[in-house]
Amino acid sequence: MRIPLTIALCTWSVAATAQPHLLYRVSSGGAVVGKAYFKHLPEPDGGRRLIWTLFLKSGGLDIRVRNEAVYSSEGLPTYKLLETEYPAMKRTDRAEVTLTKGLATGTITTDRKVRKVNEQLDPSLPVADPSIFWFRTVRPEVGDRVTFYHFDLDARRWSLVETSYVGPRTLTIDGREVEGHMTITTRAGEDGEVFMGGDGNVLRMRSGPFVIERQWDDPALKPKEKPATP
Repeated sequence: MRIPLTIALCTWSVAATAQPHLLYRVSSGGAVVGKAYFKHLPEPDGGRRLIWTLFLKSGGLDIRVRNEAVYSSEGLPTYKLLETEYPAMKRTDRAEVTLTKGLATGTITTDRKVRKVNEQLDPSLPVADPSIFWFRTVRPEVGDRVTFYHFDLDARRWSLVETSYVGPRTLTIDGREVEGHMTITTRAGEDGEVFMGGDGNVLRMRSGPFVIERQWDDPALKPKEKPATP
């Protein structure tokens, strides 16, 4: 089972303050296929560590996916990890790279076979992702667009990414209307939608056949209800 969610999970983050795990429902083709948790941890240099953990079912198999990324305070990627565990098969595939000035170095383990990664991007090309600060410390204007190069752990190569701010939207999520902001990210010829709250938390996103939607199982995480109309 290929998990195309990894093309975008590393760049969709939350507000700059640490907070508990956020819960999401994962669907594919209209059917619920699992759940996901998101965690943000601050880094000593003012950057951020973003951790997504997904628990999925496919073909009767349980699959756990951990996707982790570290960014500097300037939005530069410094570390990425993609780990896919198949408990019933007693197998764990793992891709891990360190990124410095457009150079990705590390290892990829697939079915117990280890390969080295050493992929250099032209140093003059941009790799920082300014959109990581949107709706946190930066308020983009409708139509704002950023382009940068992202290292794809699945394809083991650098690819061009474009993120655009579409504008404010209101969607129904988990049975309630939620106001937020819609962005579109294009990479490898595929578009993905991300709907964010005003605090920068991901509320809904679509990547390939997958849809991830925020769930409010904890009263402390529930959005404030709109007052009833007199």
